Amino acid sequence: MNARSGRAMNGAFALGVLATAIAFLTLTGLLPGVARRYYLLLPGGAFSVTERVRVPANLRQESGDLSLTVVYQRPATFPDALLQSARPGVRVVPYRAVIPVGQSEEESSRANRRLMDESQVSAAVVALKALGYAVGASGDGVRILSTLPGTPAAAQFIRDDVVTAIDGENVGTANEAVERIRRHRPGDAVSFSMRRGDQSLVVDLVTESTPGSPDQPRIGATIETINYRADLPIEVSIESGSVVGPSAGLMFALGIYDALTPGRLGGTHRIAGTGTIALDGRVGPVDGIAQKIVGAENAGYDVFLVPIAVEAEARRAARTIQVVPIRAFDDALAALTGM
Repeated sequence: MNARSGRAMNGAFALGVLATAIAFLTLTGLLPGVARRYYLLLPGGAFSVTERVRVPANLRQESGDLSLTVVYQRPATFPDALLQSARPGVRVVPYRAVIPVGQSEEESSRANRRLMDESQVSAAVVALKALGYAVGASGDGVRILSTLPGTPAAAQFIRDDVVTAIDGENVGTANEAVERIRRHRPGDAVSFSMRRGDQSLVVDLVTESTPGSPDQPRIGATIETINYRADLPIEVSIESGSVVGPSAGLMFALGIYDALTPGRLGGTHRIAGTGTIALDGRVGPVDGIAQKIVGAENAGYDVFLVPIAVEAEARRAARTIQVVPIRAFDDALAALTGM
């Protein structure tokens, strides 16, 4: 999650890394005085999930110390970006790495708010299924809102195309689409079944590396779920506040499960973490891991749950915190129950 102008976002966009002022100049090819806009990604904070999860009072149980993590971000001019890029834990990224071409800041914020809303429902579905409830969630496909110029998506998609399957597997939600794409490596071919008006099409795209995260694939599209819905057997809600995007999904699911079961997940440990959550419980990678690790350590947490796909990056950033790699929701439950 990132914070722009006091707002927290969960880091749905892949962002570049610039560690020093020299590296900044080298990688961007810019000279002082060039008028461009940037964003600074800064070590963020950790916020209690327990305080945000709402379940029926008669079912509420004691909860452990579980927290989601965010990355703070703010706009910067060239001189400010140049100066800040030398600070430990700070990433400098182009403006368009945060706000896609064709979108305003307000439109970007709305798109990430929709992803946050969807991730909350997915978290509730996963947690309640783990508790033995019959529950499901679905959507009617994934709408293309925009594409980044020069990316694989721009060559094949247009606004309002509706993706219905990826690699032959049906997809009903945006979070499912993201998770399917992230199963691949950059350079892999991915097949998309879609509707364009009255036409049914199948197109193949070759993923590319995400700037700053070379092991992460992307196609370069902004998407939303059509008619996202869920049938929950008990009332569950989450107060996300200013946090947007899908990367708190794992921690929300753990928070819901913990609120509805006896005992404290993680015992006396202070647990922070991040990761998207798919409807089948799989945990997906997110960006800003280094900033989240630093923020959690600064806040005194001793355990950090991290998607296994970005475990190496997390371990490079960690100084004192215990990094626990997670593939799926059940892995997280097992790790916390054993503490």
